[in-house]
Amino acid sequence: MSKSKINNCGAKRIAENISNAAFAHLITPITEQINALLRTAYHAHMRKDVAAFLVERGLASQIDAVEVVVRYGTGTTTEIIRGDTGEFTVPIGHSNQFKFLTAAETPEYAQLHEARAPLIQKRGALRNELSEQIVGKSASKVMKTWPEAAPFVANYFDLDTTAHEMTTPLDALLAKYLPMLPAPK
Repeated sequence: MSKSKINNCGAKRIAENISNAAFAHLITPITEQINALLRTAYHAHMRKDVAAFLVERGLASQIDAVEVVVRYGTGTTTEIIRGDTGEFTVPIGHSNQFKFLTAAETPEYAQLHEARAPLIQKRGALRNELSEQIVGKSASKVMKTWPEAAPFVANYFDLDTTAHEMTTPLDALLAKYLPMLPAPK
């Protein structure tokens, strides 16, 4: 197992993976609702006949995800809408950023965004604290101290954690292969 110290970059990546996994059951359902809402809004704003015309003429390409700037209330936020293969159309030479929606059209988005925001903040705080605590420690120490973190550390260092535990005490292993001599009389 790795005895080298976990550097700052490694600590951040491990902490990011742990915090994402810890909050996935809370954040993912809200994000999926936001994605469905924004996909519907995208398709309401993008005429399919125009999109098909642009693609046929080589003036646009079809992509699987599009970045959307959403206005809600007095704020704006950027979301990435994920869809099916080639679901979104973007003009050639333009970024995949697509601005749409007005405050009046997004009350549901605002509610979902406000529900998700504190969870994202807590996830970030957890990530930062985890990172601070594991930076400079060895992978083996982190894995022994926090067994729950072992899969994340092992994944980062590409360690094989499927190795079987060693038989202890050694006498038990030796007895398995060496015949026992009768006790002296």
